[in-house]
Amino acid sequence: MKEEHVTGILLAAGSSRRMGQHKLALPLGTSTVGSMSLRAATRSSLQQTLVVTKTLDPLEWLLPERLEEQKRWETIRSRFAERGQSYSLRSGVQAAEDRKAEAVMVLLGDQPLFPSAWIDELIHQHIRSQPDFTASSIGGKIRPPVIFSRRLFSSLKQIRGDKGARQLLKSLPSGAGITVSFRDEKAFYDVDTKEEYEWLLNDMPVPFLT
Repeated sequence: MKEEHVTGILLAAGSSRRMGQHKLALPLGTSTVGSMSLRAATRSSLQQTLVVTKTLDPLEWLLPERLEEQKRWETIRSRFAERGQSYSLRSGVQAAEDRKAEAVMVLLGDQPLFPSAWIDELIHQHIRSQPDFTASSIGGKIRPPVIFSRRLFSSLKQIRGDKGARQLLKSLPSGAGITVSFRDEKAFYDVDTKEEYEWLLNDMPVPFLT
């Protein structure tokens, strides 16, 4: 497998119920939560990133420079995204499969601090080992992003309800995948509540402010 055959799936169709407003549009430094997440993907060695959104998302959370980078990403409108994360995931996997992707990396639109260099490391380890999946981990716990090989596309599309791929990972036999351990827990921070957003505003690492 070549690096350019790993396609990103950025899940950006959440309801933001716990936040009370569209969390991807929240400002962070000179950017927004969602735009920073997409920037990391487009600056990595992913072939392309499929941004899964609700059908009527006006994409106001994306900065103009992200819109100018559309050779590196594409919008996938998920008709039933409001029913739960599995519908967004299935839309993204189907679109990647249609585009002949050999593997997909599932990323979260509300995880703005995960760096592109770590995305590249996950891709490198996946290509080298050729497992069914390659997952990030922190303190021994699997966290997104996760790469899934084409062998698991069918299983990913069978997930139902407001659930992501975690249940699939738990069901796979021991040895089916590998984990890549990272040390900086802040990189895995996702923004679900106003308190978590306030933490980002007050304590976000300086490099991410520019």
